Amino acid sequence: MSPQTNWFNRKCEKFKPSVRQSAIKALDDWVEKCPLSLIFEDEIVLSALKSTNVNLRNGLLTWLEKQMSICKPLPPDDLIPSVVPIFTSLEDRNGDVRKAAQGGCLYFLAHAGYDLVFRQTSKLLPIIQGIIGKLLEGMRDNIPDIKTRQCHKTPESQKLEPVV
Repeated sequence: MSPQTNWFNRKCEKFKPSVRQSAIKALDDWVEKCPLSLIFEDEIVLSALKSTNVNLRNGLLTWLEKQMSICKPLPPDDLIPSVVPIFTSLEDRNGDVRKAAQGGCLYFLAHAGYDLVFRQTSKLLPIIQGIIGKLLEGMRDNIPDIKTRQCHKTPESQKLEPVV
């Protein structure tokens, strides 16, 4: 697990809302400087979604919904490892996590494609496959169109210089 993953998990698992908000603010600042796809490559999202902490999963799913709704299309191969933990969150006991997972799942469907995401249900137990399959089918008509979206540009003065 990378140092970024450890930092994010430790901050968002805290019960104090101000600590979680500062972690989300840090992610907002980070995504302004770097492409959103990097957060999926480093498995930051995957490890956080596997956490049993509802604060962490709720905060991350809500943040992902917001960010994925405004960014340009993401590479489906980077998103697929995070799909099964999102399916698990769709069935969470916590209502806030379920609601956040539904919003996040819509954008995973938009970026990765319905068929590719639906195929991931084969990794679930048979009884859960049917439940998640019905949820995905219900979301199908509400998948946002992100194909022509352009990501917001970062001013040249704010871009980070590459480390040599």
